[in-house]
Amino acid sequence: GRVQCEITRPLRALPASGRIAVEVIGQRVTILFPPDRLDEETHTLSRIVHGERVNHFETIRLRQDGVTLHVSVTISPVSDAAGAIVGASKIVRDIPAEKVSRAQLQLASAVFAQTSEAIVIMGPDGIIQDVKEGPHVAEWRRLPMPTCCRR
Repeated sequence: GRVQCEITRPLRALPASGRIAVEVIGQRVTILFPPDRLDEETHTLSRIVHGERVNHFETIRLRQDGVTLHVSVTISPVSDAAGAIVGASKIVRDIPAEKVSRAQLQLASAVFAQTSEAIVIMGPDGIIQDVKEGPHVAEWRRLPMPTCCRR
């Protein structure tokens, strides 16, 4: 049959999600999932039921107001005395926004450093902050500057 997961015993309030423990007990855990991540739960629980190990992973969950949270998830199977898997224990931790921003900055930095194309980085004020030279920069320099970019 289809495996479904309900929240049975949150050990403390869920402040990052905007919910308190009493509001989620007995609810399907998917109330915390964005619509595009619902299959993630089915896939993960299927792996647990079949005895596969599920490594720690990072994903996205929803706060009560619909804002997304970056979280770290650890899932362990729960077995009965006979060793049959009867459930799963999940630990979901909020990943601080600073860590997410740092990871995004590292990715952008890697793209900036490794691309062979020219990249121009402009601030919100339209001022060029950095330029990575590329094979077409000489061609760009011969083009007239768009009106929106002139001071």
